Amino acid sequence: MFPRQKITEKFSTFIQFDHDRFDRWLEDPRLKRSMKCHQARLEQEQGDPATEIFWTIYWHQRWQNHPTGIAQGHLYAHLQEPCYWSAQKLSKQFSTTRFSLSDCFQAALSRLDKVLRNFKPELGVTLSTYASSAFSNAIRDALTQHREVEICSDWSLLRRVTRKRLREALQAAGHHTHPITPEEITWLNFKAICFPQSYRLRHIYQLTQADWQAIAQAYNHQRKQHPHLPEGNPAQIQIWLQTCAQHLRRYGSPIALSLNAYMEESEEFLEQVADDEHPLLDLMAQEEAQVRQRRQQEMARVLHEALQTLDAPTQDILALYYREQLKQKEIAEKFDTKQYTISRQISKARQTLLTALVQWSRSELHISLDPAVLNTISAFLEDWLQLQFSGDRTQYVAAR
Repeated sequence: MFPRQKITEKFSTFIQFDHDRFDRWLEDPRLKRSMKCHQARLEQEQGDPATEIFWTIYWHQRWQNHPTGIAQGHLYAHLQEPCYWSAQKLSKQFSTTRFSLSDCFQAALSRLDKVLRNFKPELGVTLSTYASSAFSNAIRDALTQHREVEICSDWSLLRRVTRKRLREALQAAGHHTHPITPEEITWLNFKAICFPQSYRLRHIYQLTQADWQAIAQAYNHQRKQHPHLPEGNPAQIQIWLQTCAQHLRRYGSPIALSLNAYMEESEEFLEQVADDEHPLLDLMAQEEAQVRQRRQQEMARVLHEALQTLDAPTQDILALYYREQLKQKEIAEKFDTKQYTISRQISKARQTLLTALVQWSRSELHISLDPAVLNTISAFLEDWLQLQFSGDRTQYVAAR
């Protein structure tokens, strides 16, 4: 896969696969017209073309106000490359599964809205950097869930699944889960009656008529608190549970969709979109881009100082791992030690660097360290390590 070079391409083209391999960049005419229109207006006002970071911030700000508008399409296009590289890396690592490269790619893209919601631009981390880490986590989750879906019977699958996962599957299938659905109440009673906490059997292949009757009775007792729910009998209870299992299996496997069919925008809207924007948004994006660059430089300085506190052997191990791209087993052979020793040293070094970055974020940015923030900081750390040991430090220039 060859990277895109022009700004317009980076925000208006999508990957086309052919037999599970990259084929070409597919251009979306609507997004291309939109980018050219915005670029022309900005250059007329400012005189200079805007950078990729500016456009990332600009479209993310617009997406926050209009999650299903034109900004969504531009961000979907922009994140095609980090999604592809994450999918390629993990599809090779998990080559024993039936998940292909395009499956991994689609599984990651299905979480893109969540990536955009959790992205914290105030930390100074680029969207591509954060997305790469988030996409990898999404693919790992999908692979794990897919393996469970393949090996489980319907009842074992329903026993293992969490309530959150079930609700997501029902919502994806078009069920409205607020306040609650008959499928969800049926599943809760199925878990409570057939699999109490003391129940340790991993697989169950058949439920008795007494089980169905007990679940139906519990359901009808609870539905009194939810008048909108229909009455249930053993036959209907079984149908609802099987429906849950079907939706979970479909939700656990990626569905091949047209990757560039992100919305239905009218051409008239795209022709007028540049005139409808207020110049203040451009100014805000420019200022945020400058703030982000300063924060990136400060974070790079913090990491560089923390790196110098590590002993020489640890720094050598990091260099072999990130610069030479050696596997932990190969590094262990060079140091005449065990692989788990190298793994622990790398993990300990990362933890030292991450701690320094977290402490700086608390004292300087005064932000709460929720899971999304920690994921963002971790993504920045990984990106910085790659650049630091590759010798390419143009993106994060550390002040010394």
